[in-house]
Amino acid sequence: MKPLIKISLLLFFALLMQRETAVAQIKIERKIIIQNEKYYFFTIDEESQLATLHTGPVFEKLNKAKKYQMPIGRELSDPFNPLSFDINDNELTGINWILNSNNDRNEALKKIDIAEWKKPQAEWANERWAQTSFNMPTIAPNDPWLRMLEVNNILDNTFFDLVKNENPVMAVCNQNQLWISRYNGTEWKTSAAIPVNFKTYFSIIENNGKAFIADNIGNIFIADEAGRQLIIKSKAITTKEQLLIIDKDHKSYYTVPAEAIEAGQMLDIEKIIHESGTEIIF
Repeated sequence: MKPLIKISLLLFFALLMQRETAVAQIKIERKIIIQNEKYYFFTIDEESQLATLHTGPVFEKLNKAKKYQMPIGRELSDPFNPLSFDINDNELTGINWILNSNNDRNEALKKIDIAEWKKPQAEWANERWAQTSFNMPTIAPNDPWLRMLEVNNILDNTFFDLVKNENPVMAVCNQNQLWISRYNGTEWKTSAAIPVNFKTYFSIIENNGKAFIADNIGNIFIADEAGRQLIIKSKAITTKEQLLIIDKDHKSYYTVPAEAIEAGQMLDIEKIIHESGTEIIF
């Protein structure tokens, strides 16, 4: 083989490996939602704190996803709390937690028309994107957060999440106490404080009108009838971080190792579920 050709091939394979490594290093926020035979997930830009929506048909490889910047995001906090969001048809519901003095936490529960923001957008500076996110319409006042602060405004092991099927459901944890709140269109109804021992983030799964709590390794909990303690419904089979897959088309729910999805960007979502997913049985 001629030296020039050999060098060219080595450069080609080096670039290919670099590209695949870059794909594998993508950090997906919390979960993947499947609806209307499309998948949706988010990543966060570590400089701007803004979220990028990744979406495509379920039969296409994840690395073929179309990407759209969205006017929502989260602070790069420690402890880590991923972007809280839900998607129903073309409506994105989420908690805009960008760290900025102009971001009113009481107005953080946002709704966004995905179709509108998939249209070509002007080249905006990060500051304008952030300000736009603050101005997006709200679904409800963030009373669950404010009520938690009234109980204890010293934040320690503080985590939260939000889902919305018919009405929003939000859970907030601080200093080993968890509150689950439901919005009825006019006001929030909040549970009594539930003792927990979460040291990292959790996610809400709503199934048949019930709110389940999934910790970051896949343990599934539900509050007892009195709403005063969590009962474990399903034990995790690993200690590795899991992502959720919420299949709204088939009303199915899965945990998948985060590393399996992040390394499996060259696969489609159905193949990832088949090879690495564990179905959640309620």
